[in-house]
Amino acid sequence: MAIDNLRLIERKAEAFLKEHNMEHLPVDPFQIAELLDITIQAKPMTVEGVSGMLVREGDAFGILYATHIGSEGFKRFSVAHELGHYLLPGHIDHIFPNGSESHESRSGFVSADQ
Repeated sequence: MAIDNLRLIERKAEAFLKEHNMEHLPVDPFQIAELLDITIQAKPMTVEGVSGMLVREGDAFGILYATHIGSEGFKRFSVAHELGHYLLPGHIDHIFPNGSESHESRSGFVSADQ
């Protein structure tokens, strides 16, 4: 990712947090999802391999987060990661091509495709 894009993303994130009076740690990704009217649900513990999913139904969005890893920090990271997919400018159109309804995030996935 180009440095200019990274700075733009950082400024947008800082502005969002300031606008919603979330300038102090810890920042709660579940609260951010609620502000954005994004439903969050835990995935069943029996479903492994996917750490998080951003799901779209029409104009409504939801996030599913992994529960097979018992760490509260991992759950929060998974939700925050999916929020990143949702909030990055133009990213929604990229990860939901041709009317697809879900995007899965997997640990260790690497891609050169921005």
